[in-house]
Amino acid sequence: MVCCDGTWSKPDNKVVTNVEKIARSVQNDPALASGITQLVYYIAGVGASSYAADRMLGGAFGFGLSQNVISSYRFLAQNYEPGDEIFIVGFSRGAYTARSLAGMIGRVGLLTERALVEERLRDAVRLYQRKQPDEGAFGASVGEFSHDHCHPARIRFLGVFDTVGALGVPGFRWRSPRFHDVQLGPAVLCARQALAIDETRLVFAPTLWEISADAPAGTSTHDERVKQVWFEGAHADVGGGYPETGLSDTALLWMAREARAAGLVFDVSLLSHYVASGSDPIRHDPLTLGFRLHNAALTAGHALGFGRAAAERLIGGRRRLTNPRAVSIAVASSAINHVQSGEYEPVNVEDYRAATDGFSGVSEPVTALPEAGVDLEPLGGVDAA
Repeated sequence: MVCCDGTWSKPDNKVVTNVEKIARSVQNDPALASGITQLVYYIAGVGASSYAADRMLGGAFGFGLSQNVISSYRFLAQNYEPGDEIFIVGFSRGAYTARSLAGMIGRVGLLTERALVEERLRDAVRLYQRKQPDEGAFGASVGEFSHDHCHPARIRFLGVFDTVGALGVPGFRWRSPRFHDVQLGPAVLCARQALAIDETRLVFAPTLWEISADAPAGTSTHDERVKQVWFEGAHADVGGGYPETGLSDTALLWMAREARAAGLVFDVSLLSHYVASGSDPIRHDPLTLGFRLHNAALTAGHALGFGRAAAERLIGGRRRLTNPRAVSIAVASSAINHVQSGEYEPVNVEDYRAATDGFSGVSEPVTALPEAGVDLEPLGGVDAA
């Protein structure tokens, strides 16, 4: 299992994210996981170094993201055996890292241990980075390389919290390498994304899974492998990072249940420390003065014709919950219940309610926390369903 944390996030932060909570809660006793050894590799977010320059470059520009992809890929290659199941989770730019890692495995395959010893990692990275159609000489070279040096590995579960930005580098698209593949390929068997309804920073545009831009007209946007679910709260209210964790715990429990359904076993005694914390479900406002000014600058640019594609994904300054190409979009029942109570009326959710005839067919069952008596036993143990 690979756990890719968000920008500036690391395991010794005072408040940790849902990615770190998942990493800590995976069952490490094979006897309690049907005899299966579950290895966890955690990688801190870009900009998480204690060095000021690294924090600035990683935080502002996402420097280090590509290296995180390569490091995660190397861990999997060094430990994978045929028949193993790969689970990947991530948050924010770490979600982009997770999706890029899945893209690299899907495009190239997963190097064998011998191929690592034979110094083929550099070749695998170069093939992944070559942004050409997988056909002709290039396609043949990828296919030949994969056949000779790689396992045809599949990703059993890819779970991400609020993937943001172009290459996960909000506001700096022109600086972003273009080779990262974050679309959902056939190598991914199960994909889940928790998204933030109330995030208002325009540079934190969500990166949804979508059908291809050149897909034939009438192509279905429903994919049985995928759930993209909108949760109440801002970016870190979904992925974690605030001291008040009621909302992020709700998203955490949903993701844990989805991962368990795919085969991951948790240590319930550890997971319950988080999801049974009783913390209040407080929505936070991330719009500091700096982000307000940034929003104003971007809005002015939209008015002048710049960034129109991004502007079209907003409604009333908030994220639209879907677009014509978005795949398998749903809204958490916890958010729907709050809307229907009349106490929660975000314009983007109201727009989606109208478009779906009152959320018809798009409600995802979710347990809103804090809630007493939540049964976590099915998430762990050899007898779990």
